[in-house]
Amino acid sequence: MRRRWLELPILAIQQRTLPSFDRNSPSPGSYLTDLSLGGERFGSDAARRLKLVVLALPILAVLVGCNRNKDLMPFLGKWSGSFVVSEIQGGGTDKDMKRESLKGYVQVYATNRSYKMEMEGEQETIDISGSWTIKGNRITLTPGKIVIDDQGGVDKRDPNKKFILSDEAQAAYGRPLILSESPDKKSFTGLLITIGKLVGTHRFVKDSF
Repeated sequence: MRRRWLELPILAIQQRTLPSFDRNSPSPGSYLTDLSLGGERFGSDAARRLKLVVLALPILAVLVGCNRNKDLMPFLGKWSGSFVVSEIQGGGTDKDMKRESLKGYVQVYATNRSYKMEMEGEQETIDISGSWTIKGNRITLTPGKIVIDDQGGVDKRDPNKKFILSDEAQAAYGRPLILSESPDKKSFTGLLITIGKLVGTHRFVKDSF
């Protein structure tokens, strides 16, 4: 008898918590079915939206990349030119200035924003590699590695040919080089710099992409 008294309140609680349905109302199973179907519809819509977003991401990345590349494109490629000497400190003729000039090229790569530069004189070759940055119509070449081939150094130089000391070349090309792009985007002109006793500017013309 005591055990039955304990079970009755529990049964009453269970009865109060159960929903009541009349004959005209949908069955509990139909409610569950509607909820299930609604969940499936919601899940399906969400999945479609997520799929569209995922598919759109590469397109957006390409568009952003295109805009960036559009700004970079004029600077990329190979530029051929020279270091044109306009003055020799201590004196020199026009012929001397022409012979002291260095000829070479700059290759600007999009990959890792890197560049390669080579300048060659009568008795030396200067190879430079590094990274670049762009601001407006200017590109700044920041050297990372410089290799100078001076054909044996001062002791082995030909006195009848022009010669730039390795230390002077290292000091000049060890600093960032700033080049300005022309309005027609076909040439670069550098700022006035000194290489030892030589004063001049770098000038390059677009050779190829």
